[in-house]
Amino acid sequence: MAIAKNRGWILLSGDGSLREAAIKEKVEYHGSLWIYDRLIEQKLIFKECRIEFLTKLYEVVESKKRRLPLSEIIKRINEI
Repeated sequence: MAIAKNRGWILLSGDGSLREAAIKEKVEYHGSLWIYDRLIEQKLIFKECRIEFLTKLYEVVESKKRRLPLSEIIKRINEI
């Protein structure tokens, strides 16, 4: 976080404690799905790739291999 603050970068983290610290330090932060959303905004991912990516991501998160909010993944699947 210190590097992000000093360089004016965005902090990418899903860690709750780190996010709380970022708020206190006024450092912009986002989670991993934010990157996906930016790629969609810029039209850099085709619809077919979006479906495949989100389906695989859902499976990985559901199997407890990664920690991301399933509700947010489902929301993005439903948007397609």
